[in-house]
Parts: sequence; structure tokens; C-alpha cells
Amino acid sequence: MKLTKDQAWNAQNYQAFLAFLHAQIDEPYRDFQSKLIPGCTKPLLGVRMPILRKLAKDLAKTDWRSFLSVFEGNYYEEVMVRALLLGAVRPDFEEFCQLVDSQVELTDNWAFCDAFCGGLKIVRDWRAELFPWFSGWLTSDNPWRVRVALVLFLEHYLEPDYIDAVIALCDSVSFDHYYVKMAQAWLLSMCYVHFRDKTQAYLETETNLDKWTYNKTLQKCRESFRVSAEDKALLKEMRR
Repeated sequence: MKLTKDQAWNAQNYQAFLAFLHAQIDEPYRDFQSKLIPGCTKPLLGVRMPILRKLAKDLAKTDWRSFLSVFEGNYYEEVMVRALLLGAVRPDFEEFCQLVDSQVELTDNWAFCDAFCGGLKIVRDWRAELFPWFSGWLTSDNPWRVRVALVLFLEHYLEPDYIDAVIALCDSVSFDHYYVKMAQAWLLSMCYVHFRDKTQAYLETETNLDKWTYNKTLQKCRESFRVSAEDKALLKEMRR
């Protein structure tokens, strides 16, 4: 799609954006992808991620605020482009928080969550300011808001100043939802990779993790090529 710098958006050229997405439909890919994203409430067109990533990058060079003002969000790919776009723009802090909150409300599957969190590098500019806000999401009754917080910790807070708090917060989550528990296990496995001794000590305590999440954490640690053979053997013996 040909976009011009600082291009403004309205209802008419937004329809051109939708037409471009429809022109990129790959039906076999859509059929494959739909099986990987259970629970997604938006219909999938079947547009591959490299196309969506490039489109989001190009949209960031236009008047992206006017794009968001006419955003419709009827298709999976629209919401995904919005998630990726927010990782490519530079709003101020207050606007950033508003945009993030609105994107989280659109999140109803792991793919929206993980692509959004991974691309949101601007979080690192405001780690300290944002950490209490994200931490508060862990008590939400929306499992996707909880997962977003956990994946944001994984992507942007595995640092010496935050690791103790991240482990403690992850341990505090008790939400019987598959994708929340998978995020806990994933986060803790990455804590293990980056802070082996601290995470090993935590896993040897009476954690608050349920049996499934605890064992899944050990499994994901053992699956990492950055964990030694000796540690993998030790972790295997720690299964509950």
C-alpha cells in the first residue's frame, strides 16, 4: 500500500486500507492460523505477519493519530496492525497510557498480547513510572490484562532492579486460565535464563504456583538451549 509522509486519514482512505488487507488474503494461511488462535472474536482474513509489520511501520510515518481516530477493528488483522503501530510511534506519557489501555481492551488472544508487548520498546523509557500500573493489572478479572502485564514484565523488566519484584508478582498470580498460567511459566523460565540463581532459589521454596504451572515452568526452563544440561537434570528432579 502506497502511503505518503504525514498522510491524514478519513473514512474514505481507511476503506482503501481495508481493501489492501483483503488483497493480501492467503486462504491456506488463514486456515492454518485460525487453529492456533483459539478464542479470537475477530474474523481472520489470513494476512501474513511480515506484511502487517511493514504496514504498521509505514502507517507510523503518516498522521497515525488520525488513523486511530477512524480505526474500526472488525478484523483480526486490523487489531494486530494497531498493536504493532503502537510500538512504532512516540506519544507522550499520558497519551501512551491511554493508547495502551485501549489496546489491552481489544486483546482477546495470545497473539494480540505477545506481538503488542514485544514491540512496545518505549516502555523502557518509563520503566519506573509504568511498573506500578502494570503490577496492578495482575489482580484484574480480565485474564488478558493479566497476561499482558506478565508478558510486559518478560519483555521489558528482566533487569537487576526489578527481578525480585517480578518473581514475587508472578508468584502472587492465581488465575485459573490457560493463557495466564502459560504466561507465568514463560516469564519464570526467562527469569531462570537471565537470573538463574535467584529463580532456582525461588523454585526450591514453597511457591504459590499451582502444580500445573509449577511443572510447566520447569518444563519451559528445560526446553531452553540457554539452560545447562546439569540444570535441566536438576529441574527434572524437582517436578511435583
